[in-house]
Amino acid sequence: MERIAIFDLDGTILNTLPDIAGSMNRSLEKIGLPQHDVEKYKLFTGNGSKVLTERALGDNIQYFDELHTLYREDYAKNSRRDTKPYDGIVNMIAALKNADCHILVYSNKDDSDVKSVMSYYLPQISHVAGKVEGFAPKPDTAGLINEINKLNIKKPYKIYYIGDTITDMQCAKNLGAISIAVTWGFQNKEMLLSENPDFFAQTPSDVVKIILGDIDEV
Repeated sequence: MERIAIFDLDGTILNTLPDIAGSMNRSLEKIGLPQHDVEKYKLFTGNGSKVLTERALGDNIQYFDELHTLYREDYAKNSRRDTKPYDGIVNMIAALKNADCHILVYSNKDDSDVKSVMSYYLPQISHVAGKVEGFAPKPDTAGLINEINKLNIKKPYKIYYIGDTITDMQCAKNLGAISIAVTWGFQNKEMLLSENPDFFAQTPSDVVKIILGDIDEV
């Protein structure tokens, strides 16, 4: 049976937190609003740039349009400063590709940002997509199903969804996919337990073992 591995981006395959935080903090500074510690952005990310902006603003929502525009402009220029793949990700991708597993990266980031960072850091993954107009963000699955269909894989196939947030685990359930929660990302294991994922992966090599069938239980 064909296998499809769907990966979230932020906090799953790329540590984008320094650049997300940097862009938003510079944008907040331009407006004269308080900045946030980098670690706090782990709680702000995962639902797209608009929700990120709302969370960064807190009670200052009247600045939403200005801040969102500033952030999008800054991040487009600075998304490849301090971002990097997590340790073991490159080897994980190679192992899955060698096993003829189809790989898709799907994110709530804006589509242009997804394509920019992925082409720079992980060009070996050719099918990547982000948030576009006309589709709701994850955990809604309509946009993701649209991308899966573009792979032109005949059924039956088995889908694995790999992510680091509650939103990802909810998306996996909505899709009917086997969920793999990674513990190195933006949300910790205790938070992810609330969604009862099928598997936890402590390392990228665990992801390979789960998908290739070398691990049959959590």
